[in-house]
Amino acid sequence: MRTLDEEWQWSDAAFAANQITILLLQCAEIAEQASIPERSKEKYKDNEKDFIRDLRIQLANGATASLELAKSLWSQDRPAAKEHYNALRSSKRIGHEEFTED
Repeated sequence: MRTLDEEWQWSDAAFAANQITILLLQCAEIAEQASIPERSKEKYKDNEKDFIRDLRIQLANGATASLELAKSLWSQDRPAAKEHYNALRSSKRIGHEEFTED
């Protein structure tokens, strides 16, 4: 957020946030291809249906945060952009803790 000094930087950052949104939603579409990581096996007890549902919800949460980030960047609303950027980072952290392999 500190480098958003020029007009083009805001629109480039918004474009990147949009691309992240698209990628997260594409991942949600193919979530059934993911396997349950070892660290989550106890929680899901090989219940793949619940795992895929939760994975898709987490990906949608990230996509929502990313889309909100893009909107705040287009509006050049620095406080909102910072808030949504932090929400996106939080979503990434939560998702990686539960849904990725070590």
